[in-house]
Amino acid sequence: MTDRDRVNILLVDDQPAKLLSLETIVASLGENILKASSAEEALHVLLANDIAVVLVDVCMPGMDGFELAEMIRGHPRFGRTAIIFISAVHLTDADRLKGYDLGAVDYIPVPIIPEVLKAKVAVFADLHRKTGQLKRLNQELEARVAERTAERERLAAIVEGSGDAIVSADLNGIIQSWNPAAEQLFEYPAAEALGKPINIIIPQTRMEEEPTIIQRVARGERVVQFQTERRSRSGAVVHVSLSVSPVFDTSGAIIGVSKIMRDISAARTASRERDRLLAVLEATPDFVATADASGNIRYMNPAARRMIGLTGGESAVGLPFESLYPPDVARFVRETAMPAAARQLTWEGETVIRSRNGEETPVSQVLIAHKGPSGDGPVEVFSTVARDITERRRAEAVLTRDRETLERLVAERTAELEASNERLRITDRMATIGTLSAGLGHDMGNLLLPVRMRLEAIESCNLPPAVQEDVSAIRKASDYLQRLARSLRLLAIDPEADAKENSTDLTSWWEDTEGMLRNGVVRPTILSGDFTGGGRGPLPPVRIGKAALTQIAFNIVQNAGDILRGREDGRVHVSAHALPGGEAVRLCIGDNGPGMTDETRRRCMEPFFTTKTRGLSTGLGLSLVSGLVKSNGGSIHIDSAHGRGTVFNITLPAAQSRQPGAESDLSTRGLAVVALTDARLSAHVSSVLASLSYDVRHEPLPADVAPAAPASDADVWITQAADDEDLRMVDGFASAHPRQRVIVFCPSQLSGQSAGPAPCPLRLDLRTRPSELRDRLRRELADVVFPASRTALPVT
Repeated sequence: MTDRDRVNILLVDDQPAKLLSLETIVASLGENILKASSAEEALHVLLANDIAVVLVDVCMPGMDGFELAEMIRGHPRFGRTAIIFISAVHLTDADRLKGYDLGAVDYIPVPIIPEVLKAKVAVFADLHRKTGQLKRLNQELEARVAERTAERERLAAIVEGSGDAIVSADLNGIIQSWNPAAEQLFEYPAAEALGKPINIIIPQTRMEEEPTIIQRVARGERVVQFQTERRSRSGAVVHVSLSVSPVFDTSGAIIGVSKIMRDISAARTASRERDRLLAVLEATPDFVATADASGNIRYMNPAARRMIGLTGGESAVGLPFESLYPPDVARFVRETAMPAAARQLTWEGETVIRSRNGEETPVSQVLIAHKGPSGDGPVEVFSTVARDITERRRAEAVLTRDRETLERLVAERTAELEASNERLRITDRMATIGTLSAGLGHDMGNLLLPVRMRLEAIESCNLPPAVQEDVSAIRKASDYLQRLARSLRLLAIDPEADAKENSTDLTSWWEDTEGMLRNGVVRPTILSGDFTGGGRGPLPPVRIGKAALTQIAFNIVQNAGDILRGREDGRVHVSAHALPGGEAVRLCIGDNGPGMTDETRRRCMEPFFTTKTRGLSTGLGLSLVSGLVKSNGGSIHIDSAHGRGTVFNITLPAAQSRQPGAESDLSTRGLAVVALTDARLSAHVSSVLASLSYDVRHEPLPADVAPAAPASDADVWITQAADDEDLRMVDGFASAHPRQRVIVFCPSQLSGQSAGPAPCPLRLDLRTRPSELRDRLRRELADVVFPASRTALPVT
């Protein structure tokens, strides 16, 4: 806390005007002002903040200022908080004494003199600030003392717990300190060694070293890791690594030396053992190398250097251990072999060593992880021994090749037999299904013929409207059954014989097969279709027979239905559009299922490949589809990804291809823009427009959005109005663009109203029956002739 740190001042008064007056007076002090309109609110503020001064009104409803002061003083946090009473009434001496007894430091009578109030508040605020500073300084001082004490204790603990002998002596060589490690190393108890000359542990042959060391340290130098000999009490020679540092007094003068002596007797013995082991490693014909924990090579014997192509004095020390292997093997060693060795202390397997010139040698390798002396902790060194297994690999390769050839021949013969049996079984079953489909289609057609004849006779009579509706419904049902009978007969025709001999009009084909295809999916899955051309003009016929096309679509739709089985939101959509140039048509069959994995998408056209578990699955459906498409000169592309469904894009050549340059000669009746919210109504309107040789462009209209005027190139605009305001907008557009024909769908209460002066849009009821709608559109648009300049409209 500094002199400029702001403190909190609490103002307590039940009158807002007085609170504002007090805040205005003390605000110039530059402190934080907190306010409370009651004693209870003041207690909440006190508990949440560190308050320096409390200005409180004596007379308040509920708990008065005296009671608040008593509660503040009763809390251990606020025993020294300054409380100043403000009173607008005359207080007796008894009241003042009571206030002082409760902890008040002063009284301010009303009317308040601002300078007096500010001066008193400033004094107590500054006192709180100074008190906080003193408290913080005292805490810092105590922390420093504790830190220094802990540091001395830590250093003492380090000296006492060190495994190295730590001895200090004055400049005359008299021992001043002697830690437990020194007692153990030199066999002198501390009580016996203290006060003795350091020479008691120096052999006679090393006496000349001590004066030189003392002189160097007296000049302020340090002696680091000086290897020498010392003598224990029993006379045994101890090999030590000696480090000597000066000891300073408080004035900085050198008053002695500190010696750290580490026993290196075992290290010297280990060094001799390492020398003998190194001689063995240098002579072995096997590949031997070591690396540190970071993966850098520390040692490599002559056989290893020869295997990687090092000559003369070249060395691999410091190179990455992974550089001994090809990249894929190096990754395996780094991610698998070395971690396994670290866990189990050893790993054994076969790898490949690569020389500097790229030659690779297969080896049988052992990888060993070396940890600390206790066997715990992290790995310190990796060592490896590898043996060339080139000749063994060659012999194994010959045996493997012969065995694989035999297994392949057996597998091929077995697969041929299984395929033959499967083809026979499927041929027999398909023949049965074809016979059944043909019989059902024939019988349904025979039964429907007299029904349709009687319907025509009934329809020629003058029937009441209610009966006409019933007859119309029966007519629709019989038409649907007739189309279903035709589609069943299509299943009985051999698709391969039919594929190249006929052409098919897609619109009429869809009308015939939609019912049969719809039964190929299980409810609640929905099958929908769009054969209006997608706004790209009428669909040309395709060069493939109806039976072959039906087999293609049925297999794909049935597979989609199986995938979507049990899903409430299942959708299968079939559509077609002409490709630019009119040379081909693309048939798209898509679903919103889970999609295919990459492997399934790659292999789904293979014979006998299937992901189904049902007993009826043969794995030949999509293989048949692929064969029929390709035999007709078409192609098939599958667009699928996990989680976003599957679309089969089937490209088929047009039965009557356009000649190059003919595109510019084509003309249409005009461009029709369809902007409707109902997808079914939009599709029906588009179908009628396409039959009238209009180019159709869809502009989706959300349900909650008003219709927007179409682009200026539109000849016909078919839109939708929800209310009078929408109708006025459409009427205004029609009046401003007399050349363009406008048709608007609207609710029944709006469609019957007067449309105003010509030109005006044709208003149709949203509930108009499809047959009536078709007739109205044809009457309105069939004879319309637009400017001859509108030819070959662009496809959008």
